[in-house]
Amino acid sequence: MKNRTNRIGYQTERDAVFSLNCEDLFSESDLSKSDCKLIKKEVDNILHKRKKSSCLIDIVAIVNQHKISVRKGEFPNSKVYSIAFFEPYARKSKGIIHVNEDFKIPESEADYQFRCSRYVTACMFGYYVLYWKKKHVFKLDRALEKEGKYIERIRYFARCLTMPEGMLLPALDFSKQLFKDEEGRIKSLAHAFSVPCSVVKRRFGETNIPLDS
Repeated sequence: MKNRTNRIGYQTERDAVFSLNCEDLFSESDLSKSDCKLIKKEVDNILHKRKKSSCLIDIVAIVNQHKISVRKGEFPNSKVYSIAFFEPYARKSKGIIHVNEDFKIPESEADYQFRCSRYVTACMFGYYVLYWKKKHVFKLDRALEKEGKYIERIRYFARCLTMPEGMLLPALDFSKQLFKDEEGRIKSLAHAFSVPCSVVKRRFGETNIPLDS
């Protein structure tokens, strides 16, 4: 097969193109316990060598360690948050994740572009780890796309990676010292983990850790 060059210049013999839009990013669906267990195990394997000095996980550094580069820029289609090209069998570079910096910024969320781009990058990396690398976790079944299952696996991976479960309670305890109301705590946690507020709500909800107690 001849090499192909896509419109952003990445050459590969077998390129996988995956895009993530705004509807995919924050919609919700449920996962089975077995799926969650497999994804948690994969995230734990990625994070086990990390020094736990703060809540902020260096997502780009982790992605780079897997020989994937991250690039940022503006896309013609503002509804597309990210697009990726992967080649798991390449020796030097496994691919590129392109992240759209042109996010709509809610007035109530400071630094939303940075926090959203981190979460988007984690989602795209999740696609690579779960579906595309040599020893992937799940088979990519497009029939699951209609159910939203394969996208939810990616989102769950990103939440586990950006907000490790072992860090949730210590971070919440600290936010309680600063804020008595749930909204204040959510914003404080979003800043600490550097993710959107909606991701904080979802993460604490799925781990059954109450924010208002």
